[in-house]
Amino acid sequence: MLLINLIRKLFIIVFSIVIASLYPYTVNSAEIFQISSASSIQVGDQNRVYNVDIGCVSVDPKDEDEAFKWLKSELPRHTKVNLRPIGYSDGKLISKVIKISSNQDLGMLMKEKGIAEINCLDY
Repeated sequence: MLLINLIRKLFIIVFSIVIASLYPYTVNSAEIFQISSASSIQVGDQNRVYNVDIGCVSVDPKDEDEAFKWLKSELPRHTKVNLRPIGYSDGKLISKVIKISSNQDLGMLMKEKGIAEINCLDY
């Protein structure tokens, strides 16, 4: 009887692992809700909304319009992004923002485009 109970428990554990691996838990990534400025965006998921400053990026005031237009074209509404937090300041999350479809960091893309400068040493 003890052996049958042990086999039954082992079967349930193995069966649960197999079922869990066939139907993995899906994680919803953050998506763009709004471009607020040349270096600030609003992102969210199904439960939360965050105001995010793109970390380590400084945009020259003369390049603000071009950077804003570029961000709007690069990140249309509902674009999936990955956030890599750097810090938190004045009610805003400061984070690296990575576009999931291309796996590219927006701060680096802005620097390569010539519309922003990177101001962190370890970027």
